[in-house]
Amino acid sequence: MEIKKNNLKIILFFAAAIILLLSIFFIYGSNKIKTDTPTAAIINGKKINLEVARTEKETARGLGNRDSLEGDRGMLFLFSHSDYYTFWMKDMRFSIDIIWLQDDTIVDISKNVPFEPGVNLEKLKLYQTRQKANRVLEVNAGFTDKNSIKIGDKIEYLYN
Repeated sequence: MEIKKNNLKIILFFAAAIILLLSIFFIYGSNKIKTDTPTAAIINGKKINLEVARTEKETARGLGNRDSLEGDRGMLFLFSHSDYYTFWMKDMRFSIDIIWLQDDTIVDISKNVPFEPGVNLEKLKLYQTRQKANRVLEVNAGFTDKNSIKIGDKIEYLYN
């Protein structure tokens, strides 16, 4: 009988501890949970809602085969390390600005990158950062000029 009472006390203790931890989490922690990828970014006070290329396939496709990109949207590419990444305009139907980032700092900008309809894959122009980067943000052409975005500016990432 004594063993059953001790087991019951242990079970009740752990149940109470779990309930307490869950309560603390829901009261204090639930509004601080974030995903591992940003859902938006702010540059010079301008909010950009993000689509994030998470897989190799999404990175290769990018914004290709789309007719447009909403004015407040951009596509963010996240890389595991800094390098001189190269982008192309394969299957693109509109021009873009390419913002090259090292973490939260703009290190280069390729402005008004034109799409190249009908150009063979091997003849597409390649665009590469002049500084190592670990993130790339694609936005509509003219976005960087319209919002006075320049090299050295900071980007703030927002998470849900």
